[in-house]
Amino acid sequence: LCGVEASERFYEIGTPATLAETDAFLRARQENARARQGNARARQENARARQERSRSRGIVHALRTRSDLFGQGTRYALAGGVVALVYLLTTTALATLVELPFELALAIGFCAGIVVHFTLQRKFVWTGRGEFALPLRRQTARYLAAAGTQYGLTAGGTSLLPATLGLPVEAVYLAIVAILISTNFLVFRNIVFHPEPGTADS
Repeated sequence: LCGVEASERFYEIGTPATLAETDAFLRARQENARARQGNARARQENARARQERSRSRGIVHALRTRSDLFGQGTRYALAGGVVALVYLLTTTALATLVELPFELALAIGFCAGIVVHFTLQRKFVWTGRGEFALPLRRQTARYLAAAGTQYGLTAGGTSLLPATLGLPVEAVYLAIVAILISTNFLVFRNIVFHPEPGTADS
């Protein structure tokens, strides 16, 4: 056996002062433990948030870069929704806030919708397939031809078919719009915004 001589008393708990010191020490340890737990939870929340942001960015990136029918169809539908909103808001704002004649507001809203639609088709919907086969000028000409054909078919169909088929104008209009939306997707994909020959869709 051996011993170490202690010249000073290094530990005591029997006096009020040391009891208070011990209580403060234990409370501090509990607070530190709770703080560490809080920091761990915060780190976990931050990690989950980063994962969610990464997953969202991955979805957006896939949506923007996928050149298969699903990606193109999804972008085509989103672009159509944006254009419809622009058309509606522009026409409504000009007619109600600026107090333009409704026919003029409608024409301006239609033109604004055409511009936004063409831009989204060229810059958003049909990206990821390589260079376009047509330059901007020829794309514009074909796009306007398609838009004019769509307008003519809609006007002619809604004026002739309701009496011929015995259907309401609204039903004929909705059917024509549904057919033209699907047809325009194929026209834009293969005739207006198609890639250079030999470029395969991924």
